[in-house]
Amino acid sequence: MIPEFLVFRQSLIEQDVIKPVIDRIIPLTDINDALEYSHSGHATGKIIISIQPN
Repeated sequence: MIPEFLVFRQSLIEQDVIKPVIDRIIPLTDINDALEYSHSGHATGKIIISIQPN
């Protein structure tokens, strides 16, 4: 069931039926700030942790 759901969800994203909301992208070096922000309850979307150098 899980793989089918992922395929279905991906198709909805590709058709612009649903759109993931990204609140902010935070570098891995600032992981503590990301956790604080997540726990604050102020995030309005996903918090992405970037592992690539800026």
